[in-house]
Amino acid sequence: MPEVIIFGYEQLPINREEFWSAAKTMERLQTKGLVKKLSKGKFYKPKMTVFGEKQPGEQDILKSYLYQKGQRTAYITGISLYNQLGLTSQIPSVIQIASRSRRNISGIGCHQG
Repeated sequence: MPEVIIFGYEQLPINREEFWSAAKTMERLQTKGLVKKLSKGKFYKPKMTVFGEKQPGEQDILKSYLYQKGQRTAYITGISLYNQLGLTSQIPSVIQIASRSRRNISGIGCHQG
């Protein structure tokens, strides 16, 4: 996988039967520091720079939650939406995401670490 690209199990070239062994392998890669966990089932390969470890950008993180298999499945709501529309100057520390199909999405913290 390229560095700083968010990926999940569906992007890995594995069969459904190999899921548990892939999960264990991802756990080992996390222990070694070769892969970082963004959230449940979402990972990225960190890139080392002279300033330290580079993480995925906020837009890349949001995209991984808003789209599945190229289809939009969720949308930004709350103060973030109002800010984008110019209705408020507030900048939230948590971006709220709504979806009809995925119930576990509630908010994403803007600050990683």
